[in-house]
Amino acid sequence: MTEEDQIAEWLTAEVPLLIPKNENTENPKNCRTVTCLPTMYKLMTSIISRRMQKYMDDENLMPKEHKECCSGSKGCKDQLLISKAILQECKRRKKNLCIAWIDYQKAFDRVPHSWIIKTLELIGLNNKVISFTKKVMSYWRTRMRLHTENKLIETDEIKIQCGIFQADSLSPLLNAFA
Repeated sequence: MTEEDQIAEWLTAEVPLLIPKNENTENPKNCRTVTCLPTMYKLMTSIISRRMQKYMDDENLMPKEHKECCSGSKGCKDQLLISKAILQECKRRKKNLCIAWIDYQKAFDRVPHSWIIKTLELIGLNNKVISFTKKVMSYWRTRMRLHTENKLIETDEIKIQCGIFQADSLSPLLNAFA
């Protein structure tokens, strides 16, 4: 491995914090997760994400149905505003309307890394970007921390073997193609 291929393991160390939703802090289901990633990692993936987005836009690779991944989109917020405008227009014109929303529960948690890499190869992404993505995925790990009234509960380090970081700039793009 050349020096340029090496990536420091600390670069991808995710630190999710569990924020209690109510007083029952002992049950992790009563918490929402806020993920913190190193600033350097977020900066690097943000740059790569912009270049990936430009490539996908230039090559017309992004399906219109993946609104959450389009440049300048606010994802779900945009979709909800569009749905609201359509609903208001149907009410104004007294037209029937059926709308369905699909919520892919835990979608970011279930994508196999091999699918992501294969998809990046299939769309013809630059080999250096694919190598970088493959390498950082091999280092992805997390450790859950929950602050209760009495103590800090912390898990051992957990290697992330499938799924993608929600706080990562690359995540929407990687999820769209997986």
